[in-house]
Amino acid sequence: MGGECMRRFLRNVYDRAIRPLTPAIVDETIQMAVRLRYWPNIHSPRTFNEKIAHRKLFTNDPRFSQLSDKWRVRDYVREKIGDEYLVPLYDCVTSPWDIDLSSLPQSFVVKATHDSGTVVIVDDRDQCDWKKIGEALAMRLATSYGASTNEYWYKDIPPRLIVEKRLTDRRFGVPLDFKFLVFHGSVKVVQVIQRHGISSQRFYDRSWNPLSVRRPRAVVAKPMQRPRQLDRMIEIAETLGDGFDFVRVDLFAPDDERIFFGEMTFAPAAGRMPFIPRTFDWELGSYW
Repeated sequence: MGGECMRRFLRNVYDRAIRPLTPAIVDETIQMAVRLRYWPNIHSPRTFNEKIAHRKLFTNDPRFSQLSDKWRVRDYVREKIGDEYLVPLYDCVTSPWDIDLSSLPQSFVVKATHDSGTVVIVDDRDQCDWKKIGEALAMRLATSYGASTNEYWYKDIPPRLIVEKRLTDRRFGVPLDFKFLVFHGSVKVVQVIQRHGISSQRFYDRSWNPLSVRRPRAVVAKPMQRPRQLDRMIEIAETLGDGFDFVRVDLFAPDDERIFFGEMTFAPAAGRMPFIPRTFDWELGSYW
């Protein structure tokens, strides 16, 4: 059995047989130690990832549930910065079979409101295999998210699907994903992900100086020109992140023009993904 197969086998054994019997603090410590390659101090956190773990295990903030819900967060955005920053919405349903395809444009996006990562981009309504897509979405709606990562706030989000306008960018196809790391109302770091073609990413400081930081296995993008909309995006991210010790605010600016809200995230990568170099984990933790 190869190394990767063995890791998957051991992970399945742990998830199915051991994890359900393991206290959350022990589980989180094990998961982090394996992935981060250092023994975490969750009770007295110092690093960014340790502070995410502390948030997951020792807080009870109902705002996390509201603002992680891709449907309910729209009210928060509307109240804080106005609905002109919201991606136009076509529908919100509790089943993929309730979506009326005939009422939609040729291209659109479907997102699950209760999890992270369930995004379906439909470029041609008439050519897509909606039966296959619908079955996959139905499975996601039936899946409880956040339990295996100890992100307690996801359990209080009703499973729904939202159907949004498909944003496009003339240069990148899929618009760049600008992820603003907001600490105590101030943007410290911006992560930019390019998803067209080979996915790549780059970290910058708030002045748009590229940082020599990356995530494992991530392709590092070449430094790009400072976006014209950067100052306004920082202002928006700080407005939305005001009142939290940390939150990540995701924004889009197709063609570097109109800005759209993406989502708010309270535990990026569940606090289980290292940085290279490792010292950046401690630097981010110092901002928190």
